[in-house]
Amino acid sequence: MPSESDFVRSLTGFALGDAFGAPFEGFTSRDVERRLKHYSKRKIVSDVTDDTIQMLILAESLASTIYFSPADFAERLRMYYEAGRIRRMGPTSSQALERLRMGYSWKDSGIDSDTCGSAMRVPPVGLLYSFNLNLVEEYSVLQSVVTHRGKEAIAGCVAVALAYALALEDVEVEEMHQELVERLKAFDAYTTILVDRAFLGEFEYKGTALASDVVPAAIQCFVHSESFEDCLIKAVSLGGDTDSIAAIAGGLKALKSEPVLSFKLEVDEEELKRAEELSKRLWKVYEFIS
Repeated sequence: MPSESDFVRSLTGFALGDAFGAPFEGFTSRDVERRLKHYSKRKIVSDVTDDTIQMLILAESLASTIYFSPADFAERLRMYYEAGRIRRMGPTSSQALERLRMGYSWKDSGIDSDTCGSAMRVPPVGLLYSFNLNLVEEYSVLQSVVTHRGKEAIAGCVAVALAYALALEDVEVEEMHQELVERLKAFDAYTTILVDRAFLGEFEYKGTALASDVVPAAIQCFVHSESFEDCLIKAVSLGGDTDSIAAIAGGLKALKSEPVLSFKLEVDEEELKRAEELSKRLWKVYEFIS
């Protein structure tokens, strides 16, 4: 049975993965390999990116509304954006949030883009509604269209949220594989094929920020790693969008393995504390509605 500690481990693991991946973002796998050797000899000082910040905004909205309100989520995104509290955003999210700032409704603010900006923030949906996979799908789509309306972006959101839901419910990897592939068929055939390859360990990351590239890469790192640390190292070793891959994979792996690292990763304690507090608030809602 799920527990409060599962929620805390997952969102904390997500934040740690994001922070660990941030210094390697945009580098090639070869450059990352060289940097990893350098970093392994000393403390890594990093910070979370907009991946964690947007994920926590979604968690905050869910904890406040119980059943997902895209209007509430969009308003929180707008307020954080106007206050300058969301940093290092991708171009799609920036355009969408500018539209919200200008008065667009959440129904019209989203951009026809297939990048991973909405897939990386969706884990709280999977955790909170894990008892009802149809709700997981429905709310994954709704939270995506606030910023990302692309077919592959939406399918990536559904894949990530379902993976978190099934991992929380302690579903075995083989069953998770079958469930994800079967449900993704209704959203996008291309993403379905790539996620299937990821479970088999046959996916090749192309180094982009597309949801159809980042999401299968993260799932493959989660499935084919031995520990939380191994998962994060595999994620950043791919190069490219390392913060998003490591964040998604890290939050998933933390549901199956303690988020422990052998090296010192120094992250803003306030962000980690906020992740823990919101995890506990989400857990209370989960207990109430499940």
